[in-house]
Amino acid sequence: MMNTKDFLATVLGEEGYYCAFGLKSKEQKNVTEFHTSIEALADCSLSLDANGFDSYFALGAFITPKNGRTAENVGTIKSFFIDLDCGANKPYKDQSEALIALRAFCKATGVPKPTLMVNSGRGLHVYWVLDKGCTRDEWQPVASKLKQVCLENKLAIDPVVTADSARILRVVHTHNYKGTPPLPVQTIGDVGSIYTLESFSERLPATKMIPVPASSSFTSQDIENSKNLLGRQYQKSFFKIMTKTAMGTGCKQLSRAVETPNDLSYGDWLSVLSIAKFCEESDAIHTISSGYDDYSYDETEKVAASIRTPHLCSTFEQNYPAACEGCPHKNRIKTPISLGMEIREVVPEPAQKEPEVPEAAEDDSGGVLIASSSNLFSAPSDGDDGDDGDKAPSLYSPKLPYDLPELPKGYKYMAGGGIFEEEITKSGDIKQNIVYERNLFPIKRIKDPIEGHSFEFLHHTVREGVQKFVVGATKLTSKEEFRKAMSMNDIHLLYPDALMRYVLAWIKKLQIDVDHVTANTQFGWTEGMKSFVAGKQVIYADRIEENPPSVKTGMHFSAFGKKGTLEGWKDMASFYATPGNEQHQFMMAVGFGAPLMTFVPNVAGLIVHLFHSDSGIGKTTGMKGGASIWGDPERFILPGNSTANGIWNRAEVWKNLPLYIDEVTNLQPKEVSDVAYSVSAGQQKVRMSNSGQNEERWRGDPWKFLIGTTGNVGLIERIYEYKKAPKGEYQRILETRAQQVFFKTEDTKVTDEFNKKLNANFGYAGEVYVQHLLNNIDRIEPLVAEWRTKIIELARLTDQNRIWSAGTAAAIVGTILAKEAGLVDTWEIEKLVKWVVGRLKTLKVTEQELNLDVDQIVNDYYAHYQGAIMRIKSTADSRVKDGSGLDEVHVLPEKSPHYSVVGRYETDINKLYLLVTPFKEWCGRQQFNYQEVYETMQKVFGATKEKIRFGKGTSMKGLPNGWTICIPFNPPEERETEINKALFDNDAASSN
Repeated sequence: MMNTKDFLATVLGEEGYYCAFGLKSKEQKNVTEFHTSIEALADCSLSLDANGFDSYFALGAFITPKNGRTAENVGTIKSFFIDLDCGANKPYKDQSEALIALRAFCKATGVPKPTLMVNSGRGLHVYWVLDKGCTRDEWQPVASKLKQVCLENKLAIDPVVTADSARILRVVHTHNYKGTPPLPVQTIGDVGSIYTLESFSERLPATKMIPVPASSSFTSQDIENSKNLLGRQYQKSFFKIMTKTAMGTGCKQLSRAVETPNDLSYGDWLSVLSIAKFCEESDAIHTISSGYDDYSYDETEKVAASIRTPHLCSTFEQNYPAACEGCPHKNRIKTPISLGMEIREVVPEPAQKEPEVPEAAEDDSGGVLIASSSNLFSAPSDGDDGDDGDKAPSLYSPKLPYDLPELPKGYKYMAGGGIFEEEITKSGDIKQNIVYERNLFPIKRIKDPIEGHSFEFLHHTVREGVQKFVVGATKLTSKEEFRKAMSMNDIHLLYPDALMRYVLAWIKKLQIDVDHVTANTQFGWTEGMKSFVAGKQVIYADRIEENPPSVKTGMHFSAFGKKGTLEGWKDMASFYATPGNEQHQFMMAVGFGAPLMTFVPNVAGLIVHLFHSDSGIGKTTGMKGGASIWGDPERFILPGNSTANGIWNRAEVWKNLPLYIDEVTNLQPKEVSDVAYSVSAGQQKVRMSNSGQNEERWRGDPWKFLIGTTGNVGLIERIYEYKKAPKGEYQRILETRAQQVFFKTEDTKVTDEFNKKLNANFGYAGEVYVQHLLNNIDRIEPLVAEWRTKIIELARLTDQNRIWSAGTAAAIVGTILAKEAGLVDTWEIEKLVKWVVGRLKTLKVTEQELNLDVDQIVNDYYAHYQGAIMRIKSTADSRVKDGSGLDEVHVLPEKSPHYSVVGRYETDINKLYLLVTPFKEWCGRQQFNYQEVYETMQKVFGATKEKIRFGKGTSMKGLPNGWTICIPFNPPEERETEINKALFDNDAASSN
């Protein structure tokens, strides 16, 4: 049976955007999604079905998602289809009756057998599939005729379906939820014949053959001409029309006006004049009229002024039919002025550099916008028909923030933006083809250490202004990869061939004219600590240079956007100095401290976690403040639904920048544990690439940074769900339960004002801070070491707490240096240090709770396996001489194990024997170190390893000996001193 992907690939065309549609109850919002591949469409359709939606797909492939699922937006379509409704109160009582009617219809009319039939759950969907997609103009008349044939021959189709190119039908291998139970949607029978458009059209009964217009039919041409007549990017050349006419490929009506002007009637002359008036050449009306014996300049001007539109071919033909006989353009164009249509060219001029674009206007959205200049390509205002005589220079703004480079040979700039090419046809005519309707060209060759050579493009969009993006060279030579790469950057192409040729021509030109630049694949410190990479900037002590985007970094440039002013940011940052905000102040200090972890030996990172079960406490406040140092907090902060692999992919690129993650408790307990360990590892685990080659995935230089996280619960509490003794993770996490700072109603105004400032000012402090670091680079390492020593002494930390001391020292020193740089003048370092030390002391006390509690371990093990532990009295004194010839008496167990045996408890002498292997396996599952547990049992219980016969004293006495852990239980009062001593010894040993 055909699977979902194969079904969709069979009935859908190869080009365009595919639409999935999900329909649920009236209370649920319908779902419409567009996809660029059949695979994505199939996945989406099945996902909708799995979530209880009736899953549909559109039969047409659309030109652009922004115009929605409309017939006008259909680019290609590959199938004809009908819908036969079955059931009570339907045309057919069941599917069998519908199939009989369909067979009879095909036999009676000669309509070919269907390619596919689908059981839609209650009715039938019938498809005739073509060998390739066709345009809507080609498809529509045939579909309308199919509908007409069905209705005339009493086949009870759903009449609104068959001729609708944007129609949706059900997806196979989903369910029809209109009723209980839901019914499966599946194909019926085998796949039948595939048809060409012409062969299917010919099989439809008609009085005459259905016309199947070519893709270059007059209908499409007329639509294009109508647009061109109003567009400022085009001009109408009378010279071009007359040149074609002289070569025999123009208009005989205009040729007659030149050759025999005295033979023209007034109506003939009026039509000729209408063409000349709306062309570029101002004297064209006189050129075409001056051959008339009674020519008058004033009369010509007066008559031309009264003409409102170019006359149609039908008007010419009505006045003088003979000239239109045998015209090659007949029924292909509607007016002779179309023959003079040409693209208006702009000759590049140097960019106007003054006045410069203010830095604050660089990019409010955080993108790589150079200038907000959507007005460069604005449409004519109301009442402007586009034919007021304006020439190209006035259409192109002189304030472009970039130079228009010389294009490759054969390509030219369009007025109002865009690229076109010219070619000489066989007839000697110049044909113009639009390549792309906006300015687009590669500006830089980039050598990416990971992906090889890449190219940076400049794209002047209508609304967002000038944007830049990077595409790897390997994606520019494959049509499908090229189209995907362009679509990702808001360049949507149904047929990419022309733009692909243009780009390849540019690449050849750049290879001759321009040297490549090497891109950074990570942010943070560069080799030798001479500069620092942050987004699209390479920051030096005395300057800032542009950082060329690499495949790894380019996608993150938008996170480093700027908004507002530096002074506005400083004012916002002063809010964190208010009393009670130390918890948020320290989270913000993570943003300053992250780059300083590079100066701490042997420690890669620390997680600073702020949690509270309630919302509205402000857990994310400090995180946003820290992110605002470097860019747009909304883009800089990772969402909590990120996977562990996603987090560490980001960490690899961030390298020395703070990594902020909101709501990490969405991660699974094991993932939280892995993240805690990975932060101090400095690198991702080794993974194979997904390139299909047997090679390792690229890993960048090790990261050294700080991580700030928030959540509803503590991370250690979350890890407890996976691991009973998370001592290793505990040392890598500095977590705090968030305290509510604001309680009063009037405080809301204060916090609202702060949030406004935070959202309106970001991205400036980072470069100021980094330049201060670079100008004091020799001070940083000793300063961090000095503060690390102070924190160790103040909080009485040990070597086990080295990650705590390293991370907190980096954050404190980062705050000190930020204050030196004038960024946080109101912050009081002493108060922040006091808060940090107090927090570390609390964590140090809590740390004792993580020591192994073997009493609890044994209790948990016994409770878990009580059904597998034999309870029996000791047989040590059971040997008696009773004259019976037996010298051993069996002891009846108080509790016999079922199915398996893991232990033996001799109740009269309080000894528990645990088989070593199952106990070791259980420790592993609970994430306990078995050897550590056993050694602690030795100290606390006096446990020993003994080899015993588990069946001793029972009928199973013949079982062989096995290794056990023997645990003698003394009364609690006798053990108290021993336990305390053992725990004390553990602490002493660990502190050493």
